[in-house]
Amino acid sequence: KAIRQKIAGINEKYRLNLDEIFLKYTNSQFVTFQLQNKQKLAAVQLNSGEKLEQLLLDLSDDYDGEIRLLKEPDLLYYYFGTPLKSFKKPYYLIINNYIILSPYPSSLIDFRNSYEDNKLLTLDKTYTAVFRQLPATSNILFYLNYKRAQNIMINTIYPDFYDHTRSKNGLKAFDGFVYQLGGDQGSFQTNMLFTTQATEKDTDDVSEQLDNLQVDR
Repeated sequence: KAIRQKIAGINEKYRLNLDEIFLKYTNSQFVTFQLQNKQKLAAVQLNSGEKLEQLLLDLSDDYDGEIRLLKEPDLLYYYFGTPLKSFKKPYYLIINNYIILSPYPSSLIDFRNSYEDNKLLTLDKTYTAVFRQLPATSNILFYLNYKRAQNIMINTIYPDFYDHTRSKNGLKAFDGFVYQLGGDQGSFQTNMLFTTQATEKDTDDVSEQLDNLQVDR
C-alpha cells in the first residue's frame, strides 16, 4: 500500500504512468553483479530500449548524453524488489535492450568502454563452458568467476573460509561456480556446478573440465 501511494505521488508530480514505463517496457530478467574492482551494477532486460529511454527523460537528469541519473529514489525497488533496493538513485545507461544501473557514473563509463571494446563474458571460454552444461533459463542463478573475484572475496569472506578458497585442498583448483534454482509446474530443481582450471591440452574437452552435481526436489 505504501509503495502504491509513492508511485501515485510520482505519477501526479511528473504527469506519467510508472506502470506503463516499468511494466510495459521491461522483460522478466534482471541481474545484479559485482566486478573484480568491486564496482556494483545491475541490469534489467528491456523489450524496447529506445521507447524506455524516451519515457525516462522527465524522470532523470543528464550526465554525459548517454548516462543519466534517476531523480526519484527507490523506483527500481518498487518494481523489482529487494535485489535492487541498494540502487536507490542510480545512474543508468541503456544499451542493446538492457538498462544498466550503478550508484556511480564512473562504473557505467567503465562498463560502456568494456562493452564497446568487446570485452564480454560470452567470449570467455570458462564462462561459455559453464553455461553449455546448464539449462538456458532458471528462476535464480548465482555465478562466480574465481580468478576475477579475489579482490571481492578477500574483503567479504570470513578469514578462515577465505584461506580455504586459497588452499590446494580447497577451492583453488576451481575457476568457476554456478548455483542455479529453477521451478516448473510444481517441481523444483537445483543445479550446482564447479569448473576446474583447464590445461592447454584439455581446454576444448568440456566433459573433462566439469563436475556437475544435480539434485531434483
